[in-house]
Amino acid sequence: MSNEELAAMIQSGERERLIELWQQIRRMALKEAVRWAAYHSNGVELDDLEQAGFIALMRAVDSFDPAAGARFSTWYHRILRTEFAAATGRRTEKQRRDPLDAAVSLDVPVGEDAGGATLGELVPDSAAEAAIQAVDRREDLRRLHAALEAAIALLPPELQAAVRGRYYRGEIVDAKAHSKALRMLRAPKCSQALRVYLL
Repeated sequence: MSNEELAAMIQSGERERLIELWQQIRRMALKEAVRWAAYHSNGVELDDLEQAGFIALMRAVDSFDPAAGARFSTWYHRILRTEFAAATGRRTEKQRRDPLDAAVSLDVPVGEDAGGATLGELVPDSAAEAAIQAVDRREDLRRLHAALEAAIALLPPELQAAVRGRYYRGEIVDAKAHSKALRMLRAPKCSQALRVYLL
């Protein structure tokens, strides 16, 4: 009886015929298993590949369509190779390029050097880092503003008004008062607290 006829009988409900089909196709499966064991096994034993071959047979019988025009042995061989690849851990190029295939759990311990920390604890969080930098910038601006206010407070009232009018409100102020205020702000008495903010 041909492989195709046996496959059709098994599909129609005669599952006991699966062993008969296996006996007919087993030689092809073992030949392929020997080749995979020699070149692609990754430590998988020949017996394991033979079992994978039987699983492939069950899948091939379930999915075989005689109307597709392929012989059962051709259909089985394609599924057999896929099953062997899965059994030996071989992946296709598409699977190797899949980012999820290379993903690592963040709960993985990094090692003793890191004090038992996990990878997740050591991976930088860019959002948290940006938030911390924003807080630092706000704090730096607050300190700079306080230092500027302290320096401006050392000026006479008319010069304070010239600096605040020009730089806080964008007004046009008296040029002489503006120049005098800047000279006084450069004096050590006023500028000492501001020097830390100069690049």
